Amino acid sequence: MAGHHQVYSSGTHGRAAREQDLRDRLALPAVFSWLGVDAYLGGHDHFLEALEAGGVQYFVSGAGADLRTNNFPRSPQSRFLWDASNGFTVHSINASHASHILVASNGAVLHHVLVPLARKLRSAGGSRGTPPREAEWFA
Repeated sequence: MAGHHQVYSSGTHGRAAREQDLRDRLALPAVFSWLGVDAYLGGHDHFLEALEAGGVQYFVSGAGADLRTNNFPRSPQSRFLWDASNGFTVHSINASHASHILVASNGAVLHHVLVPLARKLRSAGGSRGTPPREAEWFA
């Protein structure tokens, strides 16, 4: 899955999401888990970050424009954060794995996450159970 706004982040926008309780209100982590989502790609905060929560990999790729120094506490879900220079992410998916690479603007590989795709995506209208209670708005 992909979207402009991140679900988890160590940056100012991630902190604002926590302060506004957006994750709990929208129940996105619960929806992602129920659907079988392996990764969520977002941006908005101006650096590169890899995070993990509830078996879902989260990637922030907002370092293509104005870079912002991360002089605030890192999110507990953070596994890697890069704010030293601009960069981008590369994502490759095949039948069994997804490869997520964070790359500096000079081409150096900064961080690589290889995720086995063991989970099966389910559609929101599927017959395999109901969404979690906190995600009832999604059904």
